[in-house]
Amino acid sequence: MKQRFTTLVTSILLVLNSNRLSATELIPLEALVSTGKISVSFVNKGGYQGNCMQMIIHNQTADSVYGYVEPGRRLNSVNDSEQDILVVKAAQIKIKSFEKDTIEIFGFCCQSGKSGPSKNALYTIGSLAPATWVFIANLINLNQFPNDAVQHAVWVLSDNHDIRSIPAYSNPAMDQLRYAVADILDIEIPWYSFKYKQNEHDLFTGIKTHFFAEVAFHIPQRALMTAQITRPNGEIIYTGEHQYFSAGDQKISVCFPISNWEDGEYDFYLLEDFHTTNKKLRFNTSE
Repeated sequence: MKQRFTTLVTSILLVLNSNRLSATELIPLEALVSTGKISVSFVNKGGYQGNCMQMIIHNQTADSVYGYVEPGRRLNSVNDSEQDILVVKAAQIKIKSFEKDTIEIFGFCCQSGKSGPSKNALYTIGSLAPATWVFIANLINLNQFPNDAVQHAVWVLSDNHDIRSIPAYSNPAMDQLRYAVADILDIEIPWYSFKYKQNEHDLFTGIKTHFFAEVAFHIPQRALMTAQITRPNGEIIYTGEHQYFSAGDQKISVCFPISNWEDGEYDFYLLEDFHTTNKKLRFNTSE
């Protein structure tokens, strides 16, 4: 587990080192502000993820200023009842002498229990978040992950959410994010995830509604594949729709409701032509 985390760290450092020219030319936001070269203020656009923030910047010097907003910077909400925002994409600063400019900031909520930011809510520059958050932010900065996966990954670290809230998309690019979070927590990566109830009042309810997974498998010849769920005693409680697949390496997406299920262990079966077990996996709906 730790070896994979080390590999991810090394990969990020190699990419950053490959951009050494820009790293030497661009000055981090905090250094620009602390030395008085620029003044900044932050305004929320009325959202809690993606391009949800704007930075209003004023060059205080007679020279052009070149810098960047660091991935991993936690912008603090002036209204303590509203969420702070974690920046996960670097934003370049390029501003001429004494000019003013507005820059889009890409970030995500890092306080799931608080209210969503209101439009035009004010934020301060905050500070860099803990090292593990900064690492994840840099990983996100170097990749294009789905917004829902990024948001849940942030909440796993910031609010101690279940790692199974990060969608289990079965592809190498997406797995980087889930593997990184699992390695930080020093836990095994789950092969499945949960979807949660949504309402207009809470960004995250914590109430599981669906089981979700993308399961890879191999079949030697074409077949009808069926996902089936049983209790450990063999009692069948769910049978999915039959899906046709050609011979070879394949992947099946499964999603089914679990809101009325008892917490505990279950077995996932993938059946070929209704009777042959291609794959058996165990999962747990408990915390």
